[in-house]
Amino acid sequence: MSTEKASPVREKILEAAEMHVLEHGTSSLTLEAVAKAAELSKGGLLYHFPTKDDLVKGLVTRVYEHWMRCLQAAYAKAKPGKGHMARVLFQDTFEPELPLDSPQWKRHQRLVAALAAAVSHNPQLILCCRETYQKFLIEFEKDELPLGNSLIMMCVYDALWWSTVFGTYTLNEPQREALKNSLSQLLEIEPKRSL
Repeated sequence: MSTEKASPVREKILEAAEMHVLEHGTSSLTLEAVAKAAELSKGGLLYHFPTKDDLVKGLVTRVYEHWMRCLQAAYAKAKPGKGHMARVLFQDTFEPELPLDSPQWKRHQRLVAALAAAVSHNPQLILCCRETYQKFLIEFEKDELPLGNSLIMMCVYDALWWSTVFGTYTLNEPQREALKNSLSQLLEIEPKRSL
Protein backbone atom coordinates (compact mmCIF):
# COMPACT_ATOMS: atom_id res chain seq x y z
CA MET A 1 0.00 0.00 0.00
CA SER A 2 1.12 3.51 -0.71
CA THR A 3 2.48 5.66 2.07
CA GLU A 4 2.52 8.88 0.06
CA LYS A 5 0.95 12.02 1.51
CA ALA A 6 -2.76 12.20 0.75
CA SER A 7 -4.31 15.32 -0.76
CA PRO A 8 -6.24 17.61 1.61
CA VAL A 9 -9.57 16.65 -0.01
CA ARG A 10 -8.76 12.95 0.26
CA GLU A 11 -7.82 13.45 3.92
CA LYS A 12 -11.09 15.29 4.54
CA ILE A 13 -13.02 12.38 3.01
CA LEU A 14 -11.10 9.82 5.07
CA GLU A 15 -11.71 11.87 8.25
CA ALA A 16 -15.44 11.95 7.51
CA ALA A 17 -15.50 8.21 6.72
CA GLU A 18 -13.54 7.44 9.88
CA MET A 19 -15.98 9.43 12.04
CA HIS A 20 -18.91 7.66 10.37
CA VAL A 21 -17.36 4.23 11.04
CA LEU A 22 -16.63 5.18 14.65
CA GLU A 23 -20.19 6.39 15.22
CA HIS A 24 -22.19 3.91 13.11
CA GLY A 25 -19.91 1.00 12.07
CA THR A 26 -18.97 -0.09 8.56
CA SER A 27 -22.32 -1.67 7.65
CA SER A 28 -24.02 1.74 7.37
CA LEU A 29 -21.10 3.37 5.54
CA THR A 30 -22.32 4.84 2.26
CA LEU A 31 -20.66 7.12 -0.25
CA GLU A 32 -23.58 9.53 0.08
CA ALA A 33 -23.25 9.78 3.88
CA VAL A 34 -19.51 10.38 3.65
CA ALA A 35 -19.85 12.95 0.87
CA LYS A 36 -22.41 14.85 2.97
CA ALA A 37 -20.22 14.69 6.11
CA ALA A 38 -17.18 15.86 4.12
CA GLU A 39 -19.27 18.67 2.59
CA LEU A 40 -18.57 17.47 -0.94
CA SER A 41 -20.69 16.48 -3.88
CA LYS A 42 -20.94 12.76 -4.47
CA GLY A 43 -19.00 13.33 -7.71
CA GLY A 44 -16.21 15.00 -5.75
CA LEU A 45 -16.00 11.95 -3.48
CA LEU A 46 -16.17 9.52 -6.42
CA TYR A 47 -13.15 11.23 -7.98
CA HIS A 48 -11.05 10.04 -5.02
CA PHE A 49 -12.94 6.86 -4.09
CA PRO A 50 -14.98 5.39 -6.97
CA THR A 51 -16.53 2.64 -4.81
CA LYS A 52 -17.29 1.89 -1.17
CA ASP A 53 -14.59 -0.82 -1.31
CA ASP A 54 -12.09 1.84 -2.38
CA LEU A 55 -13.13 4.01 0.55
CA VAL A 56 -12.78 1.14 3.04
CA LYS A 57 -9.42 0.30 1.48
CA GLY A 58 -8.43 3.95 2.05
CA LEU A 59 -9.35 3.62 5.72
CA VAL A 60 -7.43 0.34 6.05
CA THR A 61 -4.43 1.97 4.36
CA ARG A 62 -4.61 4.81 6.86
CA VAL A 63 -4.60 2.35 9.79
CA TYR A 64 -1.75 0.40 8.18
CA GLU A 65 0.31 3.57 7.70
CA HIS A 66 -0.20 4.46 11.38
CA TRP A 67 1.07 0.99 12.30
CA MET A 68 4.09 1.44 10.02
CA ARG A 69 4.94 4.79 11.66
CA CYS A 70 4.82 3.12 15.09
CA LEU A 71 7.02 0.27 13.89
CA GLN A 72 9.49 2.69 12.30
CA ALA A 73 9.74 4.60 15.58
CA ALA A 74 10.39 1.32 17.43
CA TYR A 75 12.90 0.29 14.74
CA ALA A 76 14.81 3.53 15.26
CA LYS A 77 14.98 2.91 19.04
CA ALA A 78 16.01 -0.76 18.88
CA LYS A 79 19.77 -1.31 18.65
CA PRO A 80 20.88 -3.37 15.65
CA GLY A 81 22.21 -6.85 16.34
CA LYS A 82 20.95 -10.19 17.57
CA GLY A 83 17.17 -10.38 17.73
CA HIS A 84 16.72 -6.97 16.10
CA MET A 85 13.25 -7.48 14.57
CA ALA A 86 11.94 -9.30 17.65
CA ARG A 87 13.24 -6.43 19.80
CA VAL A 88 11.44 -3.96 17.50
CA LEU A 89 8.17 -5.79 18.23
CA PHE A 90 9.06 -5.81 21.93
CA GLN A 91 9.68 -2.04 21.82
CA ASP A 92 6.38 -1.39 20.03
CA THR A 93 4.54 -3.60 22.54
CA PHE A 94 5.95 -2.27 25.80
CA GLU A 95 7.03 1.29 24.93
CA PRO A 96 4.55 2.39 22.25
CA GLU A 97 4.72 5.79 20.57
CA LEU A 98 1.32 6.73 22.05
CA PRO A 99 0.30 5.93 25.64
CA LEU A 100 -2.33 3.18 25.68
CA ASP A 101 -4.73 5.44 27.59
CA SER A 102 -4.38 8.42 25.22
CA PRO A 103 -7.46 9.59 23.27
CA GLN A 104 -5.61 9.06 19.96
CA TRP A 105 -4.85 5.44 20.85
CA LYS A 106 -8.43 4.79 22.01
CA ARG A 107 -9.79 6.23 18.75
CA HIS A 108 -7.34 4.12 16.73
CA GLN A 109 -8.45 1.00 18.62
CA ARG A 110 -12.11 1.68 17.95
CA LEU A 111 -11.42 2.26 14.27
CA VAL A 112 -9.48 -1.00 13.94
CA ALA A 113 -12.29 -2.91 15.66
CA ALA A 114 -14.85 -1.40 13.29
CA LEU A 115 -12.71 -2.10 10.21
CA ALA A 116 -12.12 -5.72 11.25
CA ALA A 117 -15.65 -6.54 10.13
CA ALA A 118 -15.06 -5.02 6.69
CA VAL A 119 -11.76 -6.85 6.34
CA SER A 120 -13.41 -10.16 7.22
CA HIS A 121 -15.64 -9.72 4.14
CA ASN A 122 -12.73 -8.74 1.89
CA PRO A 123 -9.45 -10.36 2.99
CA GLN A 124 -7.65 -8.67 0.09
CA LEU A 125 -7.71 -5.48 2.17
CA ILE A 126 -5.08 -6.86 4.53
CA LEU A 127 -2.56 -8.05 1.95
CA CYS A 128 -0.25 -5.26 3.13
CA CYS A 129 -0.31 -6.68 6.67
CA ARG A 130 0.42 -10.18 5.40
CA GLU A 131 3.37 -8.84 3.45
CA THR A 132 4.70 -7.06 6.55
CA TYR A 133 4.46 -10.24 8.62
CA GLN A 134 6.26 -12.16 5.87
CA LYS A 135 9.08 -9.61 6.19
CA PHE A 136 9.16 -10.24 9.95
CA LEU A 137 9.55 -13.97 9.28
CA ILE A 138 12.38 -13.37 6.82
CA GLU A 139 14.15 -11.14 9.36
CA PHE A 140 13.68 -13.79 12.06
CA GLU A 141 15.21 -16.47 9.80
CA LYS A 142 18.33 -14.32 9.19
CA ASP A 143 18.79 -13.51 12.86
CA GLU A 144 21.09 -15.16 15.41
CA LEU A 145 18.31 -15.40 18.00
CA PRO A 146 16.59 -18.81 18.18
CA LEU A 147 13.68 -18.71 15.73
CA GLY A 148 11.17 -19.91 18.32
CA ASN A 149 11.98 -16.97 20.60
CA SER A 150 11.28 -14.46 17.81
CA LEU A 151 8.06 -16.27 16.88
CA ILE A 152 6.89 -16.18 20.51
CA MET A 153 7.43 -12.39 20.49
CA MET A 154 5.42 -12.04 17.27
CA CYS A 155 2.55 -14.08 18.76
CA VAL A 156 2.57 -12.02 21.97
CA TYR A 157 2.65 -8.82 19.88
CA ASP A 158 -0.49 -9.90 18.03
CA ALA A 159 -2.28 -11.28 21.09
CA LEU A 160 -1.82 -8.11 23.14
CA TRP A 161 -2.80 -5.89 20.20
CA TRP A 162 -6.02 -7.75 19.42
CA SER A 163 -6.96 -8.21 23.08
CA THR A 164 -6.64 -4.44 23.47
CA VAL A 165 -8.68 -3.72 20.33
CA PHE A 166 -11.49 -6.14 21.18
CA GLY A 167 -11.29 -5.77 24.97
CA THR A 168 -11.05 -9.52 25.58
CA TYR A 169 -8.62 -8.98 28.47
CA THR A 170 -6.35 -6.32 29.90
CA LEU A 171 -3.14 -7.11 31.74
CA ASN A 172 -2.61 -5.08 34.90
CA GLU A 173 0.81 -3.50 35.54
CA PRO A 174 2.31 -6.43 37.51
CA GLN A 175 1.13 -8.83 34.77
CA ARG A 176 2.57 -6.65 31.98
CA GLU A 177 5.82 -6.34 33.91
CA ALA A 178 6.02 -10.11 34.42
CA LEU A 179 5.42 -10.70 30.71
CA LYS A 180 7.92 -8.01 29.78
CA ASN A 181 10.57 -9.55 32.06
CA SER A 182 10.03 -13.05 30.65
CA LEU A 183 10.22 -11.79 27.08
CA SER A 184 13.33 -9.74 27.90
CA GLN A 185 15.05 -12.96 28.97
CA LEU A 186 13.80 -14.82 25.91
CA LEU A 187 15.01 -12.06 23.57
CA GLU A 188 18.25 -11.59 25.54
CA ILE A 189 17.46 -7.92 26.23
CA GLU A 190 19.65 -6.36 28.90
CA PRO A 191 17.55 -4.92 31.74
CA LYS A 192 17.61 -1.14 32.01
CA ARG A 193 19.76 0.05 34.87
CA SER A 194 18.10 2.48 37.27
CA LEU A 195 20.19 5.43 38.44
